[in-house]
Amino acid sequence: MTVAVTALGTAIAVSAAGVIHVPGTSPTVRRTIEAQQLAAASAGASVAGAQRRPKAAPASVRAAVRTPAPAVAAAPPGVGVAMARQIPKNATQMIVVRGVGVNAVTNTVARWERTGPGAPWHPVGAAVPGRNGADGWSADHHEGDLRSPVGVYTLTNTAGRLPDPGSRLPYDYQPDHYVTTGTFLGHPLAGSFDYLVDINYNHIPGTPPSNLTRPFGEAAGGDIFLHVDHGAPTHGCVSIAREQVVSIIRWLNPAAHPIIVMGDAASLAAV
Repeated sequence: MTVAVTALGTAIAVSAAGVIHVPGTSPTVRRTIEAQQLAAASAGASVAGAQRRPKAAPASVRAAVRTPAPAVAAAPPGVGVAMARQIPKNATQMIVVRGVGVNAVTNTVARWERTGPGAPWHPVGAAVPGRNGADGWSADHHEGDLRSPVGVYTLTNTAGRLPDPGSRLPYDYQPDHYVTTGTFLGHPLAGSFDYLVDINYNHIPGTPPSNLTRPFGEAAGGDIFLHVDHGAPTHGCVSIAREQVVSIIRWLNPAAHPIIVMGDAASLAAV
């Protein structure tokens, strides 16, 4: 037991267990002294505990730690963040058209698919050669610029001058509408629209290519298709071999919400 003297000259004893004993004083005085001692001890413990506890981080910092960065949709190799963010979550079929350069007229056309949103993309067959606008690519396509529009577009309709080859998308069979005559850059255009897939650039999704309504106005251009190659660059469409167009038409599935991602290689890879 420890003996001490208070500021008032009163001797007190503190046991090893911390119990205060104040001999020769009234119960009231003893309770007062005991209360003061206990309060002081409690305050000391609180200060010591505060010193031991690390300072809490601001709420904004705690929120940043808890909240992960927004996820970027998965995309095939060569498709950067800028394009990947435009890929609809429900799309499970994709065509990627990769131009050689911004002013180049040739490209590769590849098919991709995945099992569901967020799943990895897998190639479907081998990429095939294609052509695009006679002056290359543009992120600001307009009527008559002879460039193909860079971007991500939905595919909802197919069409052609020849009968439906087995499309699961709505097929607009109009022999008299999809007639191509004359030449372009010295090459005959005949047969170019025998089969085509409508690319919904400045076009109302879900309507046939024969619907000439342009939601963003005539100056923005339109009538952008994936169609049969005629041996030369296009006015702005993408063209591939006839058998490849037919194969794609049969492959496209409306339940897969198919899209096309197209542009020169640098634009596709942009972050």
